Amino acid sequence: MSNKVVIVTGSNGGIGKAIAKQTLARNEPITLLATSRQGLDLGLIPHHPESKVDYPKLDERFALRVDVMILNAGGGKFFEDGANSTFGPVAAVKSLDLNYYGVRRMMDAFLPYMQGGRLVLVTSGASWQVKFDNKALYDRAFPPTLDRSELDQMAKEYIVRVTYLALLTHQESTRAPERKGTGWLHTGYMPMYSTGKALSNLLVAVEARSHPDVLISAACPGVVNSDGLPKAMPWKHKTPEQGSQLPLTCAFGDIGGVSGKYWSGRSSADLGPGVVVDDWAGKEIIWDNEI
Repeated sequence: MSNKVVIVTGSNGGIGKAIAKQTLARNEPITLLATSRQGLDLGLIPHHPESKVDYPKLDERFALRVDVMILNAGGGKFFEDGANSTFGPVAAVKSLDLNYYGVRRMMDAFLPYMQGGRLVLVTSGASWQVKFDNKALYDRAFPPTLDRSELDQMAKEYIVRVTYLALLTHQESTRAPERKGTGWLHTGYMPMYSTGKALSNLLVAVEARSHPDVLISAACPGVVNSDGLPKAMPWKHKTPEQGSQLPLTCAFGDIGGVSGKYWSGRSSADLGPGVVVDDWAGKEIIWDNEI
């Protein structure tokens, strides 16, 4: 039996490293490519005697079959803070390049090698802030015919909207005022990061329709205690190991052949098996407050 080839991106720390460790703990022969930008040797130890692990750089090219890819990609702390002090077009372009276009580039690179496999995007509950609360925009975001060109157009429109709001404030470093009714997120917790994640959730649905031979999922790990999490948040945190469970279920578990869907716990710190949330943009997260 040949090894199952698994790629885990962003595996150098936090939830990515926890996913990589638990992938290698499986009792089956696995070839794990634990990627990072630096190609760091993480010292991971396989459980199965025929399993092996390699640490390629994220930008290296592969020409092989891929059975499972777990895309632990993106972040918000690089470009914005909780006070939205950097809200503006420069930060928005960088944030969407990482959190939406970067995910798209990875899917383009690997989906051709994944027939019969599974691709899991580690998404974020922050995307639930993006309500697309303008009916025209909502109808564009959630039709069964949404395609890449329309999704890319929506990403460009968000940059234009951020630019307009920055001009209204006369300086990019000033927190932009919220403009009701546009459908786009301008305030709240890291709105540019949240928007990138929301667009990536939609991308999962688009790519699932284009690749019916691959099970593609967006899996929300919940509130995970990591370097990128603001310490002042009053919510109950999961450990990286706990947060990795739902992405691992989507990657290896019985999900009934479901593809193109957003998976989440029933609350932000729920340790259950996870459920499909169809209208994630129209729902509110049930927050588990720290006691």
